[in-house]
Amino acid sequence: MGRWIVACGLVLAVMAASTSEARAGEGGCQGTAQDVMVWSIAGLEVGFAGSLALRLTETIKADEGNGELILQLMPWAAGIGAGLSSWCLEISHEGATALHGALWTGFDFFLLGAILDGVDGDSGSLGVGTLVLTSLGVLSGGLFGATQIGDDEEGLGLFLAAAPLAAVVGLGVEMIYAVVDFLSGANTFNEGFIPVAFGVLSLGVGAMTVGPMIMKDHAALGHPDGLPPALAAERFPTPPMLQFQGVW
Repeated sequence: MGRWIVACGLVLAVMAASTSEARAGEGGCQGTAQDVMVWSIAGLEVGFAGSLALRLTETIKADEGNGELILQLMPWAAGIGAGLSSWCLEISHEGATALHGALWTGFDFFLLGAILDGVDGDSGSLGVGTLVLTSLGVLSGGLFGATQIGDDEEGLGLFLAAAPLAAVVGLGVEMIYAVVDFLSGANTFNEGFIPVAFGVLSLGVGAMTVGPMIMKDHAALGHPDGLPPALAAERFPTPPMLQFQGVW
């Protein structure tokens, strides 16, 4: 019951803050819906990653005190907080796309490092190679997200959606792999789950980076009359969450 009280209190606090700021008129929050949505997504992702890291390292133990409640609410609090901050401080979405790129590219390179470090030992062992590759992934993904993603709605939507969708697909592939491994008695899941995850997530990270580049405005330079039909904007409908450009 206590968890539900805390969760409801958080929602009510957010609604109250939103209402008070909306009534402030010209002096109130003036962030765009697009920036708020992108920051909310990035905050949710970072909060989830932080919660998972704290859980796995047992920095916060779920079975002690309010540990489980803190771990479960952290992603939502981070997402709501980032969205409200963007709204009231009028923060552009470049920082959020940098966080998004750093998180997913860093995770992909982390999996690669775990594979390479495990060549001479157990798959999934961590070492210097994992640390170096993860750092390179975070830096490259963050730099790409901060500098290469403009205001193009289709490219921005693809950048935000590709890696998470790949992660969902990867989870489904892993479940199928586990069932087949169990039924066949091969017992190779422990050695293969990281390579499988890396392969699927790499496809998502590739789409996350290459897709927006193809759809950027400069892609139309060779087509004065517009993009070719295969890349026409109408072929890529704008996600509903990015369709609203008004001031909140």
